[in-house]
Amino acid sequence: MRILVINPNTTVAMTEQIGRAARAAAASGTEIIAVNPMDGPVSIEGYSDEAFSVPGLLAEIAKGDATGFPHIATGLEAAHSVSFAPVIGIGEAAFHLASMLGHRFSVVTTLSRSIAATRKQSVEVRTGRSLRQGASMRASGSFTR
Repeated sequence: MRILVINPNTTVAMTEQIGRAARAAAASGTEIIAVNPMDGPVSIEGYSDEAFSVPGLLAEIAKGDATGFPHIATGLEAAHSVSFAPVIGIGEAAFHLASMLGHRFSVVTTLSRSIAATRKQSVEVRTGRSLRQGASMRASGSFTR
């Protein structure tokens, strides 16, 4: 199996770390290629960053489609509309896993402006119930620009 992991931000060190984590979790014989676009935000911390990440994301999806890779990405609505391969978001995958591991879960994100988009995404993947049942979503404030 071949999996293309697209980090939609432009931070190469983060892309490399994502690639290492994906390779460590992948089954033997799985080829993992981690890429990021040349242009876009350095991190995705809310709706605005997500919007600005979409052009680079779509370009990476087009490159991946040309080589036959399935994808893991953000900018899901746009990605689903242009890709022929299955697409799952990083947050979406995390919410699904968390909802399988327990009845409730909490999310810690870096900036408070991320909370609205993250909460909306959790509802879209049908795990919002877990967040509304007393679990929390908070910003750590550990990232500044």
